[in-house]
Amino acid sequence: MEEKFKLGKKWFWIGIVFGFNPIFGLIYGIALVCEKKFRKEGLIIIGWTIVWYLVFGFVLSPALVRKGYLPSSDCLLNCYIQSNLQKQLPAMPNIGEPLSPYLQ
Repeated sequence: MEEKFKLGKKWFWIGIVFGFNPIFGLIYGIALVCEKKFRKEGLIIIGWTIVWYLVFGFVLSPALVRKGYLPSSDCLLNCYIQSNLQKQLPAMPNIGEPLSPYLQ
C-alpha cells in the first residue's frame, strides 16, 4: 500500500511541474480527473495550471516586459515584418535599415 502512495505522490508532483505549461497541465489534469482514484489530484493540477497561467500572463509577463527581460509585442511584430521583407525582397537595394541588428 505504501509503494502505491509513493508512486501516486511522485506523479502528483510531476503533474504540478507539468502545470507550468498550460497545455500539458490541462491534458494531464483531465487525464487524472477521468480516473476515479485520482480525481482530487487532477482537480488540484487543473486549478494550479489555470492559476499559474493567469499569474504569469497578467502579473509576471508585463513586469518582465517593462524591465526588458521579455520583448514587447511591438518588437516581435516589427521583427516578424522585417524578416518577411528580407525573405520576399532580397534583391532590392534600398529596403532601409533593419529594425534589429540581429536580422542582418
